[in-house]
Amino acid sequence: MELGLNYLKIILCIFILSNQVFGDLLREDFEKKFLINQKIDSPLTLQNIERLEDAFHQIGMQEIINNFLLKLKLSNLNEARAYVHSCELENDLLGQYQRGVIKTEYKTMVYSSQNFNDLEAFWKPNADLQKAIDNAYKLEILNNGHYASLVLIEWPILCIRPGMILGEAVSTFAHEIQHFLGDEEKSVDYTIYENENDYVNKRLVQSGGEFEAYKLEAKVLLKLHNEGLYDSMKDYGALLSFFNEDGEMIDSKGVKTIILDDYNYKEKFITQYRKNIKREYQNALAQSKTMIYFKDFLYEVLNENQQNQQILEGNLDIYNDNIETFENNIRIVLESIAEGGQYTQEDLNKWTSDKNEAELNVEKTKKELKELEKAIIYHTKMFNLAEESAVNAQDYQKKIRVKTLE
Repeated sequence: MELGLNYLKIILCIFILSNQVFGDLLREDFEKKFLINQKIDSPLTLQNIERLEDAFHQIGMQEIINNFLLKLKLSNLNEARAYVHSCELENDLLGQYQRGVIKTEYKTMVYSSQNFNDLEAFWKPNADLQKAIDNAYKLEILNNGHYASLVLIEWPILCIRPGMILGEAVSTFAHEIQHFLGDEEKSVDYTIYENENDYVNKRLVQSGGEFEAYKLEAKVLLKLHNEGLYDSMKDYGALLSFFNEDGEMIDSKGVKTIILDDYNYKEKFITQYRKNIKREYQNALAQSKTMIYFKDFLYEVLNENQQNQQILEGNLDIYNDNIETFENNIRIVLESIAEGGQYTQEDLNKWTSDKNEAELNVEKTKKELKELEKAIIYHTKMFNLAEESAVNAQDYQKKIRVKTLE
């Protein structure tokens, strides 16, 4: 209930923001260099973040900012500026969306009776883990039946290169916001793609991908151009030629070609795919070797268990034979004592003591056998699972290896 109220408060704040008065910016403002006095690799100042907000409002695209705040679950840009930075970026990058680092804690031996969603009781966080939990952007708890995992995602960062003119910075910011808004925040499984071309085509049009980001950026650029605030045609004419005056795309194939070929994303995606598939193969190879080693280890343990079982069963037969011998000797001694023969009470005590010791050994050996039988059942089950996992790991390794050779 409290979470729902907070969410309503955020929506209300955004509604108020959307109706407040913003400062008008002139064309000369949009042509001025932006963030030139901004400290590098740090959150934007309040003045700079407000300048961006004013710009979006002036071209009638305040909903971009509203959606950004809504996903962050924040009520205003002053709170959000902690996640918008001025950054030194490589090569010709104008902006960059940096997804929050994902950290995962694992707990093995998860039973159905355990409440793995109870952070305090089940995870028992130390000071460092508790700090990570408190500061996390998102938290998720998963349980696959073998182990539970506590997945913590740090807050994202949207980077803008300093020194661009404001008009360019506004369209760049919109581009990076679209990456963030569309990001489903899941780990990428590179093995689901048939090959690198399949990856390129799907990566381009995925939710929050470059296709969506450039569509929004083009719409912002055309709004700026139409308002006479920034001559975007001069720098982005090739991209904008595939959109009408209202910013609606009229040639999706042309846009995709521009992104992949002119903006060099095809090469970037292929490099990314090959790098990650190679890493996945190395992980698969290591996993395969680990599972084979584990299977062989369990085979040795199981073999040792079975040998010990044979030894204990042999000892049990010996103890039982000894008991039979001791009982026979006791009868002889009792008869001898009754008839005044050569055996004495001392002999009777000795054979009785030996018999009692043999009976204790029988009980002890039976208990050891029972425990050993449990161990054999458990290790047999684990061996079968390890054998199956080893086969699966080898098959997976071969499957990934094929992709590395394509």
